Amino acid sequence: MLDIPETFREINTSEGETLIGPSMGVGNYSWKDWKLRWLRSLHINTDTRAIISLGFPKFCNLGEGCDKYNVSENDLLKMGGTDLYATLKIDGSLLIRYVKDGEVCWRTRGSLTVGLDNVYEIEGFVRDNPRLGDPNLYTNESILFEWVTPENKIVLTYPEPKLFLIGGVWYEKNVPWYDASPKLFTICDMLKTKNILDVAITEVYPLNNKVAVEKLIADLKGNTEIEGFVIRFANGQRLTRLKTEHYLTLHALRSHLTTAKLIELWIQWDKPKWKEYADNFEAAYDYECWQWALPAISSMFDGIREAQKSYDYVQKFVEENRHADRRSFALASQERFNGLQLSLCFTLLDHKEVQNNFWMKMILRNSKQVEMSMFKDRN
Repeated sequence: MLDIPETFREINTSEGETLIGPSMGVGNYSWKDWKLRWLRSLHINTDTRAIISLGFPKFCNLGEGCDKYNVSENDLLKMGGTDLYATLKIDGSLLIRYVKDGEVCWRTRGSLTVGLDNVYEIEGFVRDNPRLGDPNLYTNESILFEWVTPENKIVLTYPEPKLFLIGGVWYEKNVPWYDASPKLFTICDMLKTKNILDVAITEVYPLNNKVAVEKLIADLKGNTEIEGFVIRFANGQRLTRLKTEHYLTLHALRSHLTTAKLIELWIQWDKPKWKEYADNFEAAYDYECWQWALPAISSMFDGIREAQKSYDYVQKFVEENRHADRRSFALASQERFNGLQLSLCFTLLDHKEVQNNFWMKMILRNSKQVEMSMFKDRN
């Protein structure tokens, strides 16, 4: 028997079912016991404790978490070419399909129902693809989908409702959950399920060697089109996430807008002018969010203009004094500048690239600091 710690919540229904998941505020570093990883979204019979349906086990972003939950970049590099796959991370909601008492049922990760205004979309998926609603298919497994729709946009935009197969879990029935030996689907299992259910599947990329792993990680740093990847290894039983910096910034802004995060977007979008920034921001969120954030963005662009003036002033000084010997240049620079501007003098003198950190600090110094927490209430 395995007891449920107090850091997990249990939601009981009148039908004798229980959904177990982490309590609010339980972060990555609270997960330490590997045996409890399936408690991220465990649906059981209240009396027998047998599994009814199951979501993904707990897994963390690359380099985060404790003990076995922590997967490092070096771990991936060592495994390159040995049963290592990257699957595209879809920016939607987890939807779990399972069969109970001869009926196909659906739920989300944190609920035993699909309590959204657009639940009718699931009915449409089943109507268009009757295999999804066939209770004779996958009676002993939970099939895991990512559900994307314009109605429930998170960060990335999808033009129409769609389901993507992203995994599955097999488990023994009629035994307590801690004796049920749950196993995630392998990539081969997923491809077979795709054909049986005739559904779309997330993109799959084998990482055949160390170079492929290094390239994947490097390419993510500047990618502004996707959320990231889920890396699967150990015959599909271990997972870790890699998310793009751009996605993390956009996602963070939804709940906590700060001037620094707005500047991060400006840098990631290659330092655009006002109109291009406005178009990008509205495309990433919506017009209402743009209007709400407008005062903070205006203040940031005031800071950008002042930072650019400072940069131009220092650049003019450097060009006028470039032919002086280094000692004379240093003395002249120290007489006129200090701090960031002084550092910029030598960066420009040596024809080095001006780092993004310079722009971040200069803009913050010259703009009103804003901190708001409203995006989460506006979508």
